Amino acid sequence: ADGTWRMWSYGRDAGFDRRITLPAGGVGRARSGDGIRWERVRGPGTLGAVFDPHPDETRFDSGHVGISDLHHRDGLYWLWYFAGDRTTRKLFGMDITGLPLRPGCAISRDGLHWNRVEGPFQGALLDVGQPGEFDALMVAWPQVVQWDDGSWRMYYHTLDPRQRYVLAWAESPDGLRWEKRGPILEPGPAGRFDDQGIATRHILKLRGRWTMFYEGCHNIGKPMEVDRQIGVAVSDDGLRW
Repeated sequence: ADGTWRMWSYGRDAGFDRRITLPAGGVGRARSGDGIRWERVRGPGTLGAVFDPHPDETRFDSGHVGISDLHHRDGLYWLWYFAGDRTTRKLFGMDITGLPLRPGCAISRDGLHWNRVEGPFQGALLDVGQPGEFDALMVAWPQVVQWDDGSWRMYYHTLDPRQRYVLAWAESPDGLRWEKRGPILEPGPAGRFDDQGIATRHILKLRGRWTMFYEGCHNIGKPMEVDRQIGVAVSDDGLRW
């Protein structure tokens, strides 16, 4: 409201647990007068962070956290994030720490001090799927959109058992209680820039249609490695793209 720009991002310091090879760590904030020149705002957390992993090791977000969406409404900031604990698991023949990833939410009045919304899955709003299901590994990078009828939709992506990135969604009447609805956009045909799937995305309404800018993942023949480019998809209902 004061005309300045504010940015929240995730990162990590040099002393962060190196066993966690995923990019998330803690959340920081910066501000700008023009959206181009930025200065960091020191928060109350570790080394100036505004949002840290939870100190309780039994929680889903005790290892690392990363922001993926933020809303400001009715005087409150709503931070939607993904997180993992410090558990090490065997995945595709490798030991990986910090999985599975689950989504969470926190609320703040000033964008610096946050209170977590307690979900039913070790604090998370949604749990991962059962072994063998498409989202057994992660329910990650959530983006939340309030629909015209007042309901809420959460878009997230996962890595399925075939190492493909799949876009899925969940629904909520209030933004707090969620139910999964399943996949909505799978990888494109072989040879396309998105033939290994759909990862991070931003969805908004433009000229009466829903538009999604997404990270398309392309198979380059190496396990757990993909080429990433930006694509666009459109939809009339936010489900069929």
